[in-house]
Amino acid sequence: MQQRSTWWMRALALAGWAVLTAPGLAKAADDDEAPHLVLGPMTGHTTDTSTTLWAATSAPARIAVLLKSPEGEVVKAEGTTAAVVDGGAGNRVVTGTVTVRGLRPRTRYSVQVLVADETQPQNFSLLTAPALDQHEHLRIGLASGANTALDRQQWVWQTIAEAKPDVMLFLGDAPIFQKGTALHEPDDWDEVPRMAARHLELRGLKPLQSLLRCAACYATWDDHDYGASDSDSSFALKGDALRLFKAMWTNPGYGGAGSEGLWCTFRRGDVQVLLLDDRSWRDNDDVPRDRRGMLGKAQTAWLVHELTTSTAAIKVVAMGCQFLGDQAAFPGYAQFPAERAQILDAIAAKRVAGVIFVSGDRSFAELQKLDRPDAYPLYNLGTSPVAGRVDNAGYRTPNPLRAAGYSGGANFGILDIDTAAVPPAVVFRVSDSKGGIGFTKTVLVSDLTYK
Repeated sequence: MQQRSTWWMRALALAGWAVLTAPGLAKAADDDEAPHLVLGPMTGHTTDTSTTLWAATSAPARIAVLLKSPEGEVVKAEGTTAAVVDGGAGNRVVTGTVTVRGLRPRTRYSVQVLVADETQPQNFSLLTAPALDQHEHLRIGLASGANTALDRQQWVWQTIAEAKPDVMLFLGDAPIFQKGTALHEPDDWDEVPRMAARHLELRGLKPLQSLLRCAACYATWDDHDYGASDSDSSFALKGDALRLFKAMWTNPGYGGAGSEGLWCTFRRGDVQVLLLDDRSWRDNDDVPRDRRGMLGKAQTAWLVHELTTSTAAIKVVAMGCQFLGDQAAFPGYAQFPAERAQILDAIAAKRVAGVIFVSGDRSFAELQKLDRPDAYPLYNLGTSPVAGRVDNAGYRTPNPLRAAGYSGGANFGILDIDTAAVPPAVVFRVSDSKGGIGFTKTVLVSDLTYK
């Protein structure tokens, strides 16, 4: 044990790190049997004073994370991988998280990870969030619809990383569960190991790795990474889908008491992001339209409360399907008019400023604009697929709310929110897989307020 500890301490010292001991880290009998890193590390939920890192190992293991500030101060935390994700056929990992606390706001830390005493080769840095209500330029990356059956390389993720988002929102269908193609082959959504295998396949893509480390990553789901196409609350494996999702991501919360799901919220300076779950509590088509809900009563009440009490200048509401739009023939909130009206009415009644919607799902990109009487317009930026086929027929369907659109191929979104600029502004942007501009639109923050 002493020899191995000396090795990694010497490695850190040579790299300019303070020499720290890591008591309690797991140790196998020999190197061949020692747990090793399989996937990650990934930067997850990050606040102004903390960050959570995710990793997957070959067996249960102790993990040490060391963060070094520009001044040389080192903060250490430890954790354990314990959640088994079994994709079948020997494709099995154990995932876990480590939360590092006591950090400084808006500070870039160098990161070093050790698994079972072994220093990992990934060298990267992460940026903590600014202090609450601090004005800043925040860049949010948006992606949805990652089909590994159609694109097994997905170099687009490297393009997104090169855009240097502070936060990355995975807006559902990442991965996309597949229908069985061979005779008697089950569909992915019929067996948990097949669902797990799709998650592991996407997470292991080489072009994705730099993005997972350079941005704080958050996710919600839509139908294709929850269950079958158009799945609702009756999906038989919804509990397994949720457990699998929680093992793969580090969101700051998962619904409320008695109403588990993916909904949660987090702050970055004066921007609040609200992630919604559009599947766990979704009514099926047998429920009359005037009583049909997509979010359910608990999540809807939570969303209204968060929006109407938030002190953030900008509130970004993120979900798998589109919030705006009245094309009820396509998946989206238009199929649940009463529940959506409840939320829109609350925004108007309480004069909630700075609300923006982002979404995935439609297999093309568009910016929708809803003009409202005596109120500022609402915008919904939708982007998909990040890897897959574009729905040209859907794109050609007239949409009176479409302010901009792109259907030229795989795409991703960038939301630039700069409350420190003069004047403060929000830039909606969609780019193609090589970084070319699909469309861009700038809106002043002052035009997202009540007059």
